[in-house]
Amino acid sequence: MPRFSDFPNEVIEKILLTADVLSVRQFAQVSKRFRAFTTDSLSLVYKCELFDNGMVDGRPGGLDTASRLRSLQDRRIAWKTIKPTTRKRITLALNDLPWSHNDTHIVWYDGSNRLIHVLQVPSFFRNIEENSWVLDVVGEIAREEGPDAVIADASQDLLVCASIDSGHNDCSTLEVVLQRLTNGNMHPESQNPVIRFTWPYLYNSFDPLSACLGGDYICALARPDGLPLHRRRFPEDTGYYARMLAVLNWKTGSVCLSIVGESVSCAFIDNHYLLIGYDDPQSYILSVVDLRKCLGIVSDAPEILSTYSLFQLRLPDKPTTCDSYTAEIFAAPSPMSATSDLNILPQVPFHTNSDRIFQIEFEAASSHLEGSLLRLLVRSTTIHDLIGRSGQIPALIQWDEWGPHGCVVLPHSSSRFSGAVYGGSVVFRQPLSSPSAQEGDSPNPPANFFIFELPVAMPHWPFVPAGDNQLFVPTTNVLDIDNIDFSEVDPSILARGVLPGSDYLGTDCVVIDRRGFFEGPDLEILCF
Repeated sequence: MPRFSDFPNEVIEKILLTADVLSVRQFAQVSKRFRAFTTDSLSLVYKCELFDNGMVDGRPGGLDTASRLRSLQDRRIAWKTIKPTTRKRITLALNDLPWSHNDTHIVWYDGSNRLIHVLQVPSFFRNIEENSWVLDVVGEIAREEGPDAVIADASQDLLVCASIDSGHNDCSTLEVVLQRLTNGNMHPESQNPVIRFTWPYLYNSFDPLSACLGGDYICALARPDGLPLHRRRFPEDTGYYARMLAVLNWKTGSVCLSIVGESVSCAFIDNHYLLIGYDDPQSYILSVVDLRKCLGIVSDAPEILSTYSLFQLRLPDKPTTCDSYTAEIFAAPSPMSATSDLNILPQVPFHTNSDRIFQIEFEAASSHLEGSLLRLLVRSTTIHDLIGRSGQIPALIQWDEWGPHGCVVLPHSSSRFSGAVYGGSVVFRQPLSSPSAQEGDSPNPPANFFIFELPVAMPHWPFVPAGDNQLFVPTTNVLDIDNIDFSEVDPSILARGVLPGSDYLGTDCVVIDRRGFFEGPDLEILCF
């Protein structure tokens, strides 16, 4: 019987190319012949480089393997040293809202001309040319008042303009217009290119409407103007932290679910699964829902999700001094960018993989903990592992059963950080001045800018014990901000300038919103 070592090199190379990278590297540790393959085989080196960069190979054609490998390696060096190949600046007026960063594209509304602007973010290393164009605004509410949210999905050539109108019969009407991103025509895959949905509550415009895309689904979040009496937890409860969530199938126009509750937030796990969070009197709950099995679920009690979820994840019990807290879930990359089937960018040599980071940000709603921030980071691999075991695990999983090994906590001291996440990386901005600024100091002090790449293996993350001042009960999984190897942005790039606003991290860029108070978005885009 032939031994594995008897196979010719070409056959062994083909076998190794079908194995996962971790297995290939394990083979290399025990076999000199395998070790030679991992250094001499161009295809294997490229496969390992893709893995290390959180990428997958693109479509055949275009650049050959050697050119793709060289671009990938040069890209990694540029990101590690934070040396962008192109810098762009977009300054928007206050009425040029909303805007959104959709990984490969930035979209914004021009209030003066009532047009949608689209910028295709250039990438030297992924061979994406800069391009820009304008589209007409479509939709009754959007044409009259301007859209409240604009989002794009290049993988489906999709532009979504969402608007909300309030004041009719104590209800709010959500209008979703579906256009092609390339030319503004109505999207051919939608049975109804203008979808309207009614919430049974008035919309509070204090918080803007937000929306996100995943596969065939659109999620819209809005703040209601109060809650019904039977949903108030205490007499003075005004429903300040309440949110209305609607999930629609944009291809069929059907309503998957609509719920209203305290601190409701959501993010797509992938094109089919949605992570929905809500606050209950004991703690915060994360529900994992298969949208393919949801149709017409409507309730003013988010607890109904326990019936329709694959499973739920409970966070630690709240301190007795905390009545409730506002929470937001952010995720990157979106399902749209983790695909090689891009309608607009078909010849991109490599793409992001399906690994994602969820950032769950909490702010306490009590006089004792006012202003306290807590951020949790959860890898998508943690959620997908539980999805694969659904049916064999409890319907409600307690914090101690999943959090300590599947979640990282940023301590309270990190409230001075402005963080964004993408794939396996986190971007932070740390003010140079003391976080306890004196009265009269600039509200937007100069800052250092960092990008931290999260290791694949959770146990290798730098941890320190949590302090007693945490919003939740103490836990050991706390990211040690002072003990990690950051890549600091070259001072000549950001000039140690004032960096107010937010940061956004994408496949090919870092977007920094430099806006000051009462100013429109001022976007600096560092392109790679």
